[in-house]
Amino acid sequence: LKIFGCRAYSNILKPHQNSKLDGRAVICLYLGSDENHKGYRLWDIAGKRVFIGRDVIFDETNFSGKMDSQLILPPKTHSKTEENSSNTKQCLPETDPNQSDSAQTTPRELRSNLGPYWNAPESSSRNRGSLNINFANLALAHNETGDAEKSVGAVTKLAPTAEDPKNIYQARSSPDWPKWKEAIENEYNSLIQNKTWTVVGSPPPGRKPIGCVWVFKKKFDEKGNLTRYKARLCAQGFSQIHGVDFNETFAPVVKFNSLCFLLSLAASADYEVHHIDFTTAFLNGDLSEDIYMKIPDGYSGEGENNCLKLNKTIYGLKQSPREWNNKIAKFLLSMGFKQCQSDTAIFHLNDSNKVAYLALYVDDLVIISNSLQSVANIKKRIARNFKITDLGEIRYIVGMEVIRNRVEKTITLTQRKYTSDIIKRFNMQDALPISTPEDPSIKLTKDGSNKDPESQKFPQTQYLEAVGSLIYLMYMTRPDIAHAVGILSRYMSCPTYEHWKAVKRVFRYLVGTVEVGITYNGNLNDNLPIGYTDADFAGDLDDRKSTTGFVFTSNGGAIAWLSKKQATVSRSTMEAEYYSLGSAATEAMWIRNFLKETSIPFSGPIQIFGDNQGSIHITENPKHHNRTKHIDIQHHFIRNLVKLNLVKIDYIPTTNQIADILTKGLNRYAHNKCAMGMGLNHLKRKTHPD
Repeated sequence: LKIFGCRAYSNILKPHQNSKLDGRAVICLYLGSDENHKGYRLWDIAGKRVFIGRDVIFDETNFSGKMDSQLILPPKTHSKTEENSSNTKQCLPETDPNQSDSAQTTPRELRSNLGPYWNAPESSSRNRGSLNINFANLALAHNETGDAEKSVGAVTKLAPTAEDPKNIYQARSSPDWPKWKEAIENEYNSLIQNKTWTVVGSPPPGRKPIGCVWVFKKKFDEKGNLTRYKARLCAQGFSQIHGVDFNETFAPVVKFNSLCFLLSLAASADYEVHHIDFTTAFLNGDLSEDIYMKIPDGYSGEGENNCLKLNKTIYGLKQSPREWNNKIAKFLLSMGFKQCQSDTAIFHLNDSNKVAYLALYVDDLVIISNSLQSVANIKKRIARNFKITDLGEIRYIVGMEVIRNRVEKTITLTQRKYTSDIIKRFNMQDALPISTPEDPSIKLTKDGSNKDPESQKFPQTQYLEAVGSLIYLMYMTRPDIAHAVGILSRYMSCPTYEHWKAVKRVFRYLVGTVEVGITYNGNLNDNLPIGYTDADFAGDLDDRKSTTGFVFTSNGGAIAWLSKKQATVSRSTMEAEYYSLGSAATEAMWIRNFLKETSIPFSGPIQIFGDNQGSIHITENPKHHNRTKHIDIQHHFIRNLVKLNLVKIDYIPTTNQIADILTKGLNRYAHNKCAMGMGLNHLKRKTHPD
């Protein structure tokens, strides 16, 4: 008999190993013998499942339920009929991946090979059954020469970050406890002053009070300097019941396209752009449901058997964003502002010589006006009803740095801090920069080549984190990586090392372009957006679908862009380009509606440039013939817009088509030309030959 709960290593049968370099065992915990099978019941620590194993080695001196190291290995794919099968297994490191199968490595030899990375004591009776290797410094994003591309098979370990306290107990043990304590007291005083709750006894029969937690966050400015310690008391809204504790939850925030266009307009007209922050915004919402909450940690003086009946919304409740938005929208309308229907988070006021636009993003409000006195009056009226922090001229909003030069009439949007943070997070700060985010000679596929070792599965969690970080950057200020990120997003469910290699190339590109941002040049005085659209015919090798790409610019900078795989298969280049024109036309109509509602003067149709004369021809001449009779009616929407003179489609040579960067990988010259055409300036690259 074996000791219950001890460490066990279940052997992986050779037929279920992807290659000879794979691990040989699965780390498990022993749960006892099985009555119906000749084997042991084991708990797979990595796979989080119980299975039956026969060929097992036990370590009865180790009862840890954690992995010995944080080494990430590719998940294994096994047959479902095998008892030792597991979709995702984390295995014992037995051999160096660069050695052949015949080159066996003993623990002492392994120590000499790893050099300073070995951090284990001499073998003893308590750790004789396992190898305790410290992989903290083995973040093999690059090899010794710094070339990230050469060590594709290596595993990248995420860089450690200074985390904020997870709860009030960690905050108390933190050296920054005086700062956190002050933040907690400020938050608690705000709750009391706002009469957020009433202390009551037990809740009514059948009602359970929801829990609450303290959330801690260090706030930084646009340069990465620590500005304040912030504490929030958040309700555990996940325990709320729909129809009882809440109903509707949707709350709009400003579209990034709208904000970019208004900033472009401000650069051209030299408008004032200011920023205010609503302090404890969600505490202002009116609560219509009866919700009970437990006493917060650290304030048990209210009574052990008591609970709180909420009078106002609080952070964490599902309906809090909606109730706050309803309240602030109602107040702004009472001030005389009109709500824009094409973007309900935009409020505008056009009265004689006074022009003002408000852009609301949860508790951040951007005020754009032609008069500094008007901005001051708006702030004063808002401050009478809500507690706000006046941040002055806009510098930092929604993770985006705003740099303004009023002499040159330019406004630049950049995410330098965020870009540097994600580069460090994935240990790519020492990688050699490269001139383009993707290799135009490589076409990624879902499975890759079966003979290629890089086609083996890559850890999904790390891939999702990396691509998710890039998506946010691409969506906000970096249209130059839109196509590369769009391609990588197609393999979220089944990433391979080949896909991870492409991710690292994007990071290498970002290393050399941290300072890049979108610049709006008010000297151009070109407020009416201009569109560019392109398509890559049958570019996806898995399903042969095409890619749509379009970008709209105002005053020389991009305000809206898209790189997306088309929903249907195109039969020709002309058809793919026609679909792209239709997608760009829908964005153009939204722009027209936005300009109308906000009373921004414009005349004539919105111009869209395409580089395929066949597709342009069929938008102007609705002929039916064998090449177009199968096209769905939704794509012919653009014909009506052209007929009504709402949009105008013109031809542009491919060499001048800046939307080309959104449909395919380009060489360095073409990539830089398209990027600068979208207003991406300050290209301070330290490039390395491709």
